[in-house]
Formats: sequence, structure tokens, C-alpha cells
Amino acid sequence: MRIIPLGAEVEFQRGWKLLLGCLVGMIIGVHSIPFYTTGLFMESLQSEFGWSRAQVSLAPSITTFVLAFSAPIFGGLVDRFGSRPILVPCLLIYTALLASISLLQDSVIAFYLIFGMIAALGGGVSTPTFSKLVNRAFDRGRGSALGMTMIGPGIASLLTPTFLPWIIASYGWRAGYLTLAGIVLLASPLLLYLLKGGVALERVAPTDQPADGSSFAEALRSPTFYLVCLSFFLVALASAGLVVNFVPLMRDGGASIVTTSFYASTFGIFLIIGRLMSGVLFDHFFAPRLAAILMLVGGLGCLAFLYGGVGWAFVTALGIGLAFGAEIDLAGYLCARYFGFRAYGRVYGLLYASILVGSAISPPLYGFIRDQNGSYDAGLWMSVICFAASIILFCLMPAFPKLDLAPASSKMGTPNNSHI
Repeated sequence: MRIIPLGAEVEFQRGWKLLLGCLVGMIIGVHSIPFYTTGLFMESLQSEFGWSRAQVSLAPSITTFVLAFSAPIFGGLVDRFGSRPILVPCLLIYTALLASISLLQDSVIAFYLIFGMIAALGGGVSTPTFSKLVNRAFDRGRGSALGMTMIGPGIASLLTPTFLPWIIASYGWRAGYLTLAGIVLLASPLLLYLLKGGVALERVAPTDQPADGSSFAEALRSPTFYLVCLSFFLVALASAGLVVNFVPLMRDGGASIVTTSFYASTFGIFLIIGRLMSGVLFDHFFAPRLAAILMLVGGLGCLAFLYGGVGWAFVTALGIGLAFGAEIDLAGYLCARYFGFRAYGRVYGLLYASILVGSAISPPLYGFIRDQNGSYDAGLWMSVICFAASIILFCLMPAFPKLDLAPASSKMGTPNNSHI
């Protein structure tokens, strides 16, 4: 089986800069850094302020919950104005808000407010923006391209445990947040340069070539839309709490900080593998059925920890990494295949919102379960049930409609970068 489908080589030759730029955006985005690093700050914040695990876990959930509302809005703005006018102010605001966390005193409300503002004001630096760019630039290799792009959060999950715990231990948690702000600030010019050099058209003028697919109203009337939304919500509910609480879950099981950091990085590796593998396979197999298999692996990973404990943490990291890794790829892919590009920004924004709502609920729910019961077992059983339900929903999804989803640049002749 070819990794890149036949005929997709030209798309990758023309769009490699765009692809790399979107990857950088996915690594540093508001959906990534606040979510994947909170667990690394948890013990320090508990020690200094006396906050519970549920309280700390609620912060990234607030970001994801607010992003569930702001993502469709930013998606509509990108549909109308293009990505660059949205990305530039959002990147500056996002950087400033990350840095401001280092100034916090003993106020959990201020902590929550900053995490909420990150999504409300910086939400343009998130998955819908980069997903649309990739979907519009690639057709035959769309799944592979999405997989390559969506590994960004996995890279963040892999790399941050390798340096952030040392910074926190040596210089304090405040220095840790300043470091994250500095990373976003330094990466922003590279991101904007690479997107400027991309070949994709973000929108096509109606007088030239109308985008194919469903209107926003038509998508909302489709039963498939709600089937996809519910399945994404369940997978996020099953996975996100484990992602945020994986470090304290391991610590509760008796693992050392060195072992815990290793497995946290291992989780990031499997997240990357899941996104790359699923993206490539989506170009060759019917995506919903493939997703059902990956969700089965996720459920088995939860059962492995329930019955085997820390000794089976590798299997848990494998299962959750593959399942959660595939979900974001799948969201962009199914949105394009089922609903096209006519209202992609808003439709994908709502599909992505279903993931974010599940991701917002899951971490504090896991923290609450741990605080109430002294263990995460009930949370792991909840994940098993959610994975099982999602498998059924993926198996019920219909065949893709026939839409004209060729890249806009191939329809229009000479690539136009004016909207990037």
C-alpha cells in the first residue's frame, strides 16, 4: 500500500510549506499547549495554593469549553477574511495571556479567567483554521496531509515533559509559563511565513467557482451531522480526562517522577503515531469503520490499566494515544467528505465544538472522581463505556456523498495566496 496515494505527489510538492506552517500552528495552538501542559504544573500549583486536582484540571477544560463556542465564530471569520488577518492578533493575545499566568497570586478565579480568555480572544490559533487550509490544499492526499498536520499536539505532548518539569523544578512554575509564552512568541513569525508561502486558496469567489457541498443550514438538517457530533463527543469524553490526568494517575499507582515523565512522553509518541497512521489509512479505507477499530483499541487500553495497573501503562498510553490521536484527523476529514467546503469553517467549527465540549467535561470529571473516591477507576470505566458507544455510532455512519473536493488551486490555475 502506498503511503501517499497515487496522484497526490503534486499536491505535496506545491503545498509542503503550507503543511509545515499548519503543523507549527497545531503544535503551539490554544488547543494544544494549555491542555497538554496543565498536568505538569499540577503538583506545583497544589503545593503553593492548596488547590485540589479537580480545581487545577478545570482550567484547561474552561479553555476547551470556551473554544467550543468561539471556534465556529473564528471559523466563520476565516471563511470571510482568510487566516492571516485572524492569526496575527490572536497570536499576540495568546502569547500575552500565557505570560500573564506567571503573575498569578492565590486566586483560582483569575486562573480560570485567563484560561477562558485564551480561547475567547486567541481562538483563531486553533484546529479549525489549520484544518481548513489543509483541506483546501489537498484532495487525493487529504487524509495523509491532515495526519501530518494534526500530529502537532502530539509533538507538544511529547516534547514538553522533556524540558518543562526541569524548568519548573529549577526555577518555579511561573518560569514554566513564561517559557511557554516565549515558545509561542518565537514560533509565530515562522508560522506566518510558511502560511504566506502556501499554495491553497482559502475561499473561492462565487463568481469564479462556487465551493461544493452543503450550506450551513443543510448541514444542520442532516442526521449524519448529529451522528458525527455525538461520536466525537463520546471519544473526547473518554480520552481527554486521561490525557490531563495521566501524570497524576501514574503517580497514584506508585510510579516515580522519572517513570511518569517517560510514559507521558510515550503517550505523545502514540498520539503522533495515531494521527499519522489514521490520516494515511483514511486515504485508503472507509474512515468511519477504521475509526471504530481505533476506538476499540482505546477501550482496551483503559481495561488494561484497570486490571493491570502501572505495569500496563504502556498499553494504556498506546490505546488512548491512537484513539485520541485519530479523532482530530477524523473530524476534518469527515467534515470535508460529508459536507464539502461551502460552509466548511462554520460546520467544522460545530463538529470541533463537540470534541471540545467532551474535552472540557472530562478532565475535571476525572479529577472529581479521584477526589471523591481516592482512585481513577470509575473514570476509567466511564471511558470504556464511551468508547463502546462511539464504536456503534461509527459503524452506523453512511457512505460519503459525491462532492467536488479538488483543491481550489487546481480549479483556478495559478495559485493565489492573497487570502493566506
